[in-house]
Amino acid sequence: MALFRRIQSLGKRASTDREIDAELREHMAMCVDDNMARGMSREAAERDARRRFGNPTVMRERVSAEDAALGLESLWHDLRSALRVFTKSPGFAFVVVATLALGIGANTAIFELLDAVLLQSLPVKNPQELAQVRVVDMDKARGDVSSGYPVVTNLIWEKLSEDHQGFSEIAAWRDVGFSRDSGGDARFVNGLYVSGEFFHVLGVRPVAGRVFSAEDDRPGCGLPGAVISYGFWQQEFGGRPALGQKLKLNDKSVEVIGITPANFFGVAVGSNFDVAVPVCAQPYLETRNRLNLSTRWWLSVIGRLDPRWSVQQVAAHLGATSPGIFASTLRADYPPESVKDYLAMKLTAEPSAAGVSMLRETYSDPLRFLLGIAGLVLLITCANLASLMLARTSARERDMAVRLAIGAGRWRLIRLVLGESLLLSIAGALAGVALAQALSRELVAYLNISLDFKLDWRLFAFLLGISLLTCLLFGLAAALRASRTPPGAAMKAGGHGMTASRGRLGFRGALVVSQVALSLVLLFSALLFTQSLRNLLVDDPGFQAKGVLIARLDFTRLQIPVDRRAAFQRQLLDRIRSIPGVDEAANTNIVPLAGDGWSNAVWIDGHDSTRQDSNFSSVTPDYFNTLRIPIVAGRDFDDHDTSQSPRVAVVNEAFAKKLGLGANVIGARFRREATPSSPEQLNLIVGLVKDTKYRGIRRPAGPIAYLALAQNKDTENGMKVLVRSRLPMDAEEQAIRRTLHDVSSAISFNFEGLQDQIQESLLAERLLATLSGLFGALAVILAMTGLYGVMSYMVTERTTEIGIRMALGAQRTNITAMILGKAATLLAAGLALGTGLSLAAATAASALLFGLKPHDPATLAGAALLLAVVTVVASLVPSMRAARVNPIDSLRTE
Repeated sequence: MALFRRIQSLGKRASTDREIDAELREHMAMCVDDNMARGMSREAAERDARRRFGNPTVMRERVSAEDAALGLESLWHDLRSALRVFTKSPGFAFVVVATLALGIGANTAIFELLDAVLLQSLPVKNPQELAQVRVVDMDKARGDVSSGYPVVTNLIWEKLSEDHQGFSEIAAWRDVGFSRDSGGDARFVNGLYVSGEFFHVLGVRPVAGRVFSAEDDRPGCGLPGAVISYGFWQQEFGGRPALGQKLKLNDKSVEVIGITPANFFGVAVGSNFDVAVPVCAQPYLETRNRLNLSTRWWLSVIGRLDPRWSVQQVAAHLGATSPGIFASTLRADYPPESVKDYLAMKLTAEPSAAGVSMLRETYSDPLRFLLGIAGLVLLITCANLASLMLARTSARERDMAVRLAIGAGRWRLIRLVLGESLLLSIAGALAGVALAQALSRELVAYLNISLDFKLDWRLFAFLLGISLLTCLLFGLAAALRASRTPPGAAMKAGGHGMTASRGRLGFRGALVVSQVALSLVLLFSALLFTQSLRNLLVDDPGFQAKGVLIARLDFTRLQIPVDRRAAFQRQLLDRIRSIPGVDEAANTNIVPLAGDGWSNAVWIDGHDSTRQDSNFSSVTPDYFNTLRIPIVAGRDFDDHDTSQSPRVAVVNEAFAKKLGLGANVIGARFRREATPSSPEQLNLIVGLVKDTKYRGIRRPAGPIAYLALAQNKDTENGMKVLVRSRLPMDAEEQAIRRTLHDVSSAISFNFEGLQDQIQESLLAERLLATLSGLFGALAVILAMTGLYGVMSYMVTERTTEIGIRMALGAQRTNITAMILGKAATLLAAGLALGTGLSLAAATAASALLFGLKPHDPATLAGAALLLAVVTVVASLVPSMRAARVNPIDSLRTE
C-alpha cells in the first residue's frame, strides 16, 4: 500500500511538500508547548525546538527520502524532463523512434517466427508431459514410408496401445488430405486419422458436441463421425450449428459430432487440421487397407508420460521390449531379405512438448541466421543513434555544464541522459512491435504456412531485453560524455574551436568503423544468398521444366476394375495428346523435383556383390521427349512394352557408372530387390539417358532406373501427366479441363507448372535472399547516414581550422581531399575489420549456400566496392561544404 501511495503521489510533489511542511510545523508547535510546560520561556522553547528539528528544508528532504530511495520521484522527474525535451525536438525524436522501430521490429518479427516454429509448446494441457515414439533407424524399414514425421505401422501401434508402460495414456495420428469434390477442380481439406483416445491424451475438450472415445475406433467401424476444427466450422458453416450436419470426404458421407477449440491446430506445427476421423475409417475412405500390413509405415505415436517415469526411462523400456514388438508384428508381406533388419529395429521415446514439424528442418537454420542478421542491423542502428545522441549532447554542453556547476552529480546527469534514451527505446519498441506483427504475418503468408502467434514469456523477455540493450548501446556513450563535460571549459567556449576534440571524433569515428564493418558482413551475406538462389534457379536439372504442366488426375469415382485401368489411362493420355497445341504428354508415378521418391537396391544379374541403391520412376513412352532428356543410346519405351513382355528399363549415366557397366550398357540385365508389393525382378536395359536430378534441386544427380509404367501390375486410380504445349498455361489448363469433362465429369484434377513447383521448393532460399537483401540495403543506408553525420560534425567542429588553412593558402581541392581522406581512413578500417567478420559469418552459413564458396573473393570485392561508393557519396556533401567555407566569416566567429 505504501508503494501504491508513492506511485499515486508522482506528479503531485508540490501538494506533498505542503503537507509535509504542515506536519512539521505541527510537530514543532507541540515541541514548543512541551518545553513551555516544563517552564521554558517561549523564545527558549522555540530555540530548542529549532535545534531539535533542524532546517525545515532539510527535514522535508529527509521525510521524502523514502521516495528518493526507491527512485520513483527522480525517475518520474527524468521522464517528464525527457518528454519535454523531445516535445521541443519532435523531428529528432521521430527519426530516433522510426529508426529503432525498424531495427526492433525486424528482430521481433524474426524472433516471433522462430519462437512459433521452434520454441512454443503445443496449446494443450501440460505439454511438457508429452513424448513421441519413433523407430531409431528408419533407413532399415521397407515398404511405404509415407510421412515426414516419425511413423510406425498400425500393427506396431496396436501393440503399443495394448502395453504402453511408462505412459499414462497413448494415441496415434496421421495427417492426410481428404477430397471434398465430386469431380472437376479438386478441393481438399486437411484431415487427420486419429485413434480413439487422441483428444483425451492431449487434454482437448470440445466447444460443442463430443470428441472420439475408444469405442469409436474399432476395426470395421466404417465412418462413425467427424470432429472438425473451430476454423473449419467458421469457414464451412459460418458459425451456424454444425452438429449432425453431413460432410463429404473422399466421396463418403460423414456426420459432424464435435468441434475443437479455436487454438487447437493439431500436433504438426505449421499446419492446421480441418477434419478428424478415427484410424479405423482408413479402409473405408481409401482404396488400400493399411491396417494389417507390416510394410505401411504411416502412423505417428504420441503419449502422456506416467508421473513416475521420465522420457529416458520410457526410451530404455521401449528399447528393451522392441525385439518382442517387431517379432510379433512381422507378416508374410515383408521382403524376406529384409526380415533380419526388421527384427533388429528398436523403438525409442523423445520429448514432444512442441509437437512435430517439417518446418523445423526446413527453416530452423535460415531463421537462426536471419535473426543474427537482424541483430547486426540493430547494432548498426544503435551505433548510428549513438553518434546522433553524441552530437546532440555536444550541442547541450552548456546546459550540462550549468547543471554540474550548481551541484548536480555525474550520476544525476548520466541518469538524465539514459532516461531520455530509455523513453526513446520504449517508444521505438512499441512501434517495433506493431511493425513486427505486420511483418510476421506477411512472412507467414509468403511461406504459405499456418502458425499460432502468441505473446508468450519468451517474446516479452526478448522485447524487454532488446529495449534495455538498445537504450544502453546508443545512450550510454552520450550519458558518459555529458557527465565528463568540464563546466569551466564548456562555459568559456564561445564558438567553434580551433580543432575538433580528438576524443569526440575518435569515438564517433569508431562507431562509423563498426557500422562499415557490420554493413560489409550484411552486404556480403546478402550477395552470397542472392547468388546462391540464382544458382539454384539457373541450375540445370537435366531436363527442361519451362513449358511443362503437371496435371494430377483422380478417377476413383469411376470405379474402374484393376484390369481395365491401364487401358483407360492410355486412352485418356491419347486424348490429352490430341489437344491442339500439345506437343508431348507422358504419365509418371514420380514427378521430378517434387520431393517424392522410390528407391531400391539393384545389382547386375549374377553379380550380387555389385548391389547398390538406385532411384526409380515408372513412366510411359514420350516421357523423355516431354522433359527434353537426351537419349544417349538405345531406345525409349514403346507400345510393345506390356505386362506380358519381358521387363525393360532405361537407365541414366550415373546408374551405369555406379554399377560399373562401362560401354556395355544396352542389353545388360540387372535385378531389383523385392518390394512389399512385388517379388524380385529382372530388367533388361534398352536405353541410356543423360543424368537428371530426382528429389530436389540441391541434391546432385544420382542413379535412376526408369521402368515401363505399362508393365506395372498394380495400376493406380490416378495419373500424374506431364504436358508440354505451345499454349499459354491458362489456355492449356482450360483445354485439358474440357477434354477431361468430355470423358467424365467425375474425374478430379488439379494443375501446377513444373517450373512453379521447383521455385516453390526453394521458399527457404528465397526467404533468405529476400530478407538478407532488405537487411543489407537497410544497413548500407544506415552506414551512409552515419558516415555523413560524422563528416558533417567534423566539418562543423573544424570550421575555424579550415578557415585558417584557407587563409594561409590552402586550395578548395586540398580541403576536399582532407575530408575525403578522413572518410577513406574510416572506410579502410571498417573494411579491414569487416572482411574478417564477413568470412567468419559466411563460413558459418556455408551449408545454406549452393554453387559457390563462402570465401568467394569476387562477391567480397563487390560488397567492398559498393561500400566504397557509398562512402564517397556520403562524404561528398560535407567535403564540398568544407571547401566553400569563407575564411573571414569563420575567423569572425572567434
